[in-house]
Amino acid sequence: MTREEFIETAPQKYGFGRVNLLISSSVVDPINDPTPIPPYQIQGISLPNKSKNGVNISAALREVDRLRFEFTEGIIDVNIVGRRKQAEYFYYLIEPFNVDTYPTDVGPADEPIVEDSDFAFVPYVTTAFNNSDYNPLINNSEGSKLNDIVQVVDRFASQGTPTNLQAILATKAEPAEIQNCAYTKVGIVNARYTGTKETNAKTITEYNKEKFTRAVQFAGLAGNEPALGFRSFEGSLHSTDAPDATIRDTAERTTLTVFFNTTLTQSGSTYTYPNFPGTGNILYEADGNKMKRIVNQRVYSTANDVIYSVSEAGFVNRIK
Repeated sequence: MTREEFIETAPQKYGFGRVNLLISSSVVDPINDPTPIPPYQIQGISLPNKSKNGVNISAALREVDRLRFEFTEGIIDVNIVGRRKQAEYFYYLIEPFNVDTYPTDVGPADEPIVEDSDFAFVPYVTTAFNNSDYNPLINNSEGSKLNDIVQVVDRFASQGTPTNLQAILATKAEPAEIQNCAYTKVGIVNARYTGTKETNAKTITEYNKEKFTRAVQFAGLAGNEPALGFRSFEGSLHSTDAPDATIRDTAERTTLTVFFNTTLTQSGSTYTYPNFPGTGNILYEADGNKMKRIVNQRVYSTANDVIYSVSEAGFVNRIK
């Protein structure tokens, strides 16, 4: 019997509650002696949808990954690598395993048989889950939630004028299949409509791009641009009245990473980003996942032995 013939043979053909095993032998004389010679390799199994005592186990057959059952050499544990649903039974392709003994008992059609072999399913479930007909799969959705506000605009007949224009104007058009949360969830609203960048536009209304840009820059607060580039250095913080000598000669110094907003600087034909702040730069320190300005402090850079005086707005106004 070939594999395809075995797959098409229902286990119920040999009796109620029967299980078929596809057994192959590497050494056999099909003409003179068709009895297979050990070792025997079990390659496939067919199981009916109902057990011997009439219990419907089709849900378990859909989900099972491993099978345990009694054979001639005791309990056998096999892994399922493929399955095919047939009418009233399942065929399983398993990881092949070898046995050295063959069943000695025979069934009503002279087929080898192992009587009263108990089967265990791993996992055993009473209802289908992973392969349920009711589970959503890719591209099998039948419809989405209807929106409370957005309406369908029918342009199949005309791209210029919707065929349901009057219904749209009367707010009686068919609701669109767009979820409401697309207009209420902050992450979606900001990204699509409101925008996520910090802006200085506020209430400025100017439709000329260049004039709008100038107005935004004029109204903005320096250092609060939408995107900031930082460089850092190691330094220590001191009070505004601390003497220079005391700051430089401190024996036990607590340092932190100081950030500053760096800008591209031109020197002749060379453009560079300075490694240390200059007058007008703003100094920051990390506060969790935020950047906080350093204000009303003197900041000592341990790398270049420089003291930066910082104003109440965080700007460097003096360097020593």
